[in-house]
Amino acid sequence: MANEMVERVADALWQARYDVKNLTPSQDERDLMLKLARAAITAMREPTEAMMDVYSSDQRRCWQQMIDAALKDGDTDDPARS
Repeated sequence: MANEMVERVADALWQARYDVKNLTPSQDERDLMLKLARAAITAMREPTEAMMDVYSSDQRRCWQQMIDAALKDGDTDDPARS
């Protein structure tokens, strides 16, 4: 089962892709959206240079821990799992 944040991003991707409120994705489509959501969140794990300009090293670790938590799901301890 995907984490709540992965689910949210997958739902947003689905809505952005199809722009239809009442269309339910097939299981294959849902799995693809979850995979894309996980990839998008993973890409955000490393702060950009602009973010680093306003972050301390402690804030960077906090950011990465929040992203790791967003990627973690109930059946694994590996947040980078895709």
